[in-house]
Parts: sequence; structure tokens; C-alpha cells
Amino acid sequence: MTAGDLSRNEGSGHHHHDGCGCGSAGSGEHVPPADLDQARSLQQNTDLYAYIDIARVTALNDGGTASRALVPYRERNPTGDYVCQTVADPQLIMYVPFSVTVKVTHIAVAGPSNETAYWPATMRAYVNRENLDFTSIEQIQCSQSWSLANTRHQDVEALYATRPSKFQNVQSITLFFPENMSGDEACTRIEHVGFYGTATGYRRAPVVAVYEARPLATDSRSRVEVNQKPHVGM
Repeated sequence: MTAGDLSRNEGSGHHHHDGCGCGSAGSGEHVPPADLDQARSLQQNTDLYAYIDIARVTALNDGGTASRALVPYRERNPTGDYVCQTVADPQLIMYVPFSVTVKVTHIAVAGPSNETAYWPATMRAYVNRENLDFTSIEQIQCSQSWSLANTRHQDVEALYATRPSKFQNVQSITLFFPENMSGDEACTRIEHVGFYGTATGYRRAPVVAVYEARPLATDSRSRVEVNQKPHVGM
């Protein structure tokens, strides 16, 4: 078994996600790594945090806390200092742009170790899709979906392997967490979200994006800009 065996991929289980459109499923069973050193090496040496465009990260229903979960692997903090917490209900949308195109091989998600009921239960990823909200995200096909585990093995987080064909030329990833482990309307709490893989070295062209100043009438949860910096001129 290799570090890739940490992941639980879409074809190995029984839980299908309604509304996703991708036809994928995730396993409800956590598979711990057999080689912890190899797993640690993967997370420490292929961390894509340096390529995340933090100034342009946005989220919905996070109360401005999404950036707390997007920290380097070495700086993640299990005490809860970096917890991202939803506001109105368990659902969370997180848009993560990269400064260069990247290949993402694994995604790690972990919640606070003492609050496992509030960890996200499922995750859907949408590659190179911008400005998704809680209405539009249910109407398009995701790139991949997973069922998540609410455990970690020692200091190693679970890694969820991506489909190579879907995550080759990634400029941005939108993550959607539809529910938490408790199955009720309590908030979802995330300690760390990590992306692992390699950078292609091709710098992404600047994009001028216009976000809604207020929520749509059909959505009571407004978009929150995280560390948003104003654009300077054209």
C-alpha cells in the first residue's frame, strides 16, 4: 500500500450525491495509510499552498473564516485557531484560485479533532468554474465527489486522490461541502484544507471578476470576500 491508499475515491463506495450530476460516489469507510513516512513526505513536499492566490479566495456561508483553513501543511493547527465555520447552515462553498496553473493529485480536508460531528461529510470539486452559488452549483456537473472521513491517523490527514484527467490544468478549484457528519442543521467546521500536486509554471493571465454586492433573492447566504484586495486600473 502506498500514500495513494490514504484516499478514498469515487468508485469504491455506495454513497451517491444527488444534484451533483457527476455520477460519482465515495466510500463511507476510512482507509488508514500503511506507510506514514511516505504520506508525510507527500504532504510536506507537494503542498501547493505557495501557489494559492489568497487575495482572491472567496467563500459563501463562512462568515469570513475560510482563509483560516487555507494554511501551509506545516502551519495547520489542531487546537482550532484556524477553524473555518459555517454560519446559516452546514453548507459551504469555497473558491480557491491559483497564481499559476497546477496539477492537483490530492486534496486533504480535516476538521477539529475534538468536534468530529461537525466535520464535512461530503465534498464536491469543480475545476475552473467561477462565481458558483448555492443554486447554480446544484445544476452543473462536478469534476469529482468524495465521501469524507472524520478521523486522522496520528498527524497525517486523509488524502483524497483526484482523477488525473480532470485535475491537470487547474486555474481554480471550487469546493462544495453540502453536509456535515452530524446530519443535522448544525454548523460545519474545517481545520485545514490542503491541495497537493505540482505547478506547471505557466502563470495565469489576470482576470477581472465582478462579484455580487448583495445575495440573490433565492439565496439568503451572501458571498464573503476573503482578504480581498482592490484591483488597480485596467
